[in-house]
Amino acid sequence: MDGKALADALEKANRSQADLARHLGLGAPTVNKMIKGTRRILATEADQIRAYLKISTGDTISRV
Repeated sequence: MDGKALADALEKANRSQADLARHLGLGAPTVNKMIKGTRRILATEADQIRAYLKISTGDTISRV
């Protein structure tokens, strides 16, 4: 999962980085680092992100 795809998916779902951070139990700066590519997105986080944004595994976000 790359940061650009994550940012695009958040925008498409009309969700903010802060919304996602709360859902994941992380700080907003951590989600921002994921989007910037300075922090890796763990497989478990990617699964949670997909569920939160209602994205199937086969969609573009799976490459994030």
